[in-house]
Amino acid sequence: MSLSTSNSKTVSTDSTSEIRSIYRAISIGLLLLLGYHVLVKQRVVPATSGINQAQSNVIKAQKYVYENPSPKLILVGSSLTATIKPKDIGSHVINLGMAGGSSQTGLEIVKKEKLKSAILLVEINETIERKLDQQLLDSIYEPVSHFSQLHFPMLRQEYKPVDVLVQAVKNRLKSAKKEEKNEPPAQAENFNPKLREKVLAQQISAKMQPLSQSERQTLKSAAKSIKTQIAELQKQGLRIILYDLPGEKQVKNTIEEKQIQQIMREEFPADTYEWLPAPAFKNWVTSDGSHLVSSDAQAYAVFLRDKLLKTPFSVSRNPGTTQLE
Repeated sequence: MSLSTSNSKTVSTDSTSEIRSIYRAISIGLLLLLGYHVLVKQRVVPATSGINQAQSNVIKAQKYVYENPSPKLILVGSSLTATIKPKDIGSHVINLGMAGGSSQTGLEIVKKEKLKSAILLVEINETIERKLDQQLLDSIYEPVSHFSQLHFPMLRQEYKPVDVLVQAVKNRLKSAKKEEKNEPPAQAENFNPKLREKVLAQQISAKMQPLSQSERQTLKSAAKSIKTQIAELQKQGLRIILYDLPGEKQVKNTIEEKQIQQIMREEFPADTYEWLPAPAFKNWVTSDGSHLVSSDAQAYAVFLRDKLLKTPFSVSRNPGTTQLE
């Protein structure tokens, strides 16, 4: 009897101890989360721009949705648009260009935020065949995710502890490497000239074949979806301007590129849609046949600033931004 009582007390003591341990662990966890939340709110923790393409896209979208930036100009498009830095255009500029994506995703985000006035610059070219990034949209607009990320910034991609740590280490290593080489950060172009020429030649060769009927139909179907999105945004009062980025003359003059530009002109006629006039001709340089090198991306940003923010141009039915020659 005495032994049984002793065992019961021992079991009870062990159980109480386990419960206290659990409570202690939960309390420590909550305190750590609270501390991290305070550090994020006080901007002590540096935000990351993403350690991979998908994260960068999500972070870009979350910043627009949760930080309520009240932009004058928004760019939507693919990685071609993503190469343009908003700060090179001016203040109150948002770039929702998605690497690996297309204009549809950016248009959908702008539509959901119900912006009342702004210029919306929409990239229109072969990238429109890429589908809407529904996974990205769900990660933001699913009710629980939206509520938690809206009120607790630490739950957003840009403040994930592991990513913050990885980004800090990468920045540290990059900074040390540049110091060793004594290179000014802004002057480095991130491409190899020989590799660029090889990639450019491959792309020109591949684009010398005409589009198949299936590819033409895919582009037309995508154009139909974008036209629906544009119509809804125009009802909100946004000024929609279509554009295509300049590129390598040799690529723009291939058979495939000319066909694509022709389809875009037919689907988005200049007497119905406002197109951004093409910039003054120059030998635009890309890193891979498609994406402008940083210096030319900056030059195009200055063109956008002068055209849309410095001295806004009036609507004129122009033939588009094509560079056919």
